[in-house]
Amino acid sequence: IKKHKFPFEVNEFSFSPNSRHMILTTELGTVEVYKFIVGGNLKHVRSIQAHTDNCYTLDIDPTGQFMAVGSKDSLVSLWETDDLI
Repeated sequence: IKKHKFPFEVNEFSFSPNSRHMILTTELGTVEVYKFIVGGNLKHVRSIQAHTDNCYTLDIDPTGQFMAVGSKDSLVSLWETDDLI
């Protein structure tokens, strides 16, 4: 088992439908996408400014096509997972 220290508060995470990525919501209003690489390490893939305030929750639909992100700014945003990973 490995640990990874992030430079921000992680509120929730989910594995991508193909289990090759980890998607995090943060206190910064961002969604962070990391890829699993050899040795169990993580490589930062992209950062998306999803909201203007703390992102608290995320969920990926059963088909793996869409992801919803909920935030303190009282909004829920909907994303296509193909655009993220």
